[in-house]
Amino acid sequence: MAVGPFDDDEDEDAGDLSDAQRLVKLKADKLELEIAMKKRELVPADEIKKAWREVSSVVRSKLEIIPHAIADEIIECDKPAQAEQLLRAKINEALEELGRGECV
Repeated sequence: MAVGPFDDDEDEDAGDLSDAQRLVKLKADKLELEIAMKKRELVPADEIKKAWREVSSVVRSKLEIIPHAIADEIIECDKPAQAEQLLRAKINEALEELGRGECV
């Protein structure tokens, strides 16, 4: 007669089997992650953060230069629509350069 949770041999074996299966799965998952990292299918978060900071910095500097680059032209605009067109053209130019990777 079973007195405690581990007194029944069948229940103990089933519990061990479950733990063993869990361990096998954890090891397989770990190996899968290691393989994915070696194949560069997974990238450590620190690398992503660093790359994102670099890209953000390039985008920021590219956009910050626009006012200086078109200030003289903007002053000569007679209508807001002309100023908007100049601005839009300069922004699109910057975005195209960024898209081609010319700035990175």
